[in-house]
Amino acid sequence: MSEEVESAVISMSEERSSTTAAAAISTNFTCGTHFYEEVEDLKDSVWVVQVVRSHRHQPFISHRDWKAFVKKVSRFGVQTGIFDCSLDHT
Repeated sequence: MSEEVESAVISMSEERSSTTAAAAISTNFTCGTHFYEEVEDLKDSVWVVQVVRSHRHQPFISHRDWKAFVKKVSRFGVQTGIFDCSLDHT
């Protein structure tokens, strides 16, 4: 009985860590239409999007800090993405 409980606890923690790792992915938007389809049309979750003005400008948050931020907010179901305006030529 106790071995079964320990096994269940271990498998639950492994499942939770793999789910969190899978959920901690940030979307890279390729154009305004892609952004609109993912964020605006679905309206099924909360999004935090980092907007980069162009490839010549540095992002507001460093890559390392962004990854840490994504990992933290993904636990709460928050979707994240980066929209690089230099990719949108419309």
